[in-house]
Amino acid sequence: GTATVVFGEPGAGKSTTLGMLVKSGAKVLSDEIVVIQFIEGKPFLYPFVPLLRLWGNSAQYLGYEQTNSEKKYEFPVPPLEEAFPL
Repeated sequence: GTATVVFGEPGAGKSTTLGMLVKSGAKVLSDEIVVIQFIEGKPFLYPFVPLLRLWGNSAQYLGYEQTNSEKKYEFPVPPLEEAFPL
């Protein structure tokens, strides 16, 4: 399988990038933590909390109905329900 992990400083746009991927149909492992376990030498990624955390201006840009740019919102996203082999 294939997965994308985005690293960056706070405020760099990681969650906004994830939101754009979700709007394009991507499934979410996590917006915060990536859990990796090696089983028989193969990496598996595990889903974490299926929430997207966005500031109001990013939420509005992605089509969510939030307007307060000073507040951070949590939105449920389509989760993966089991380990994801790479």
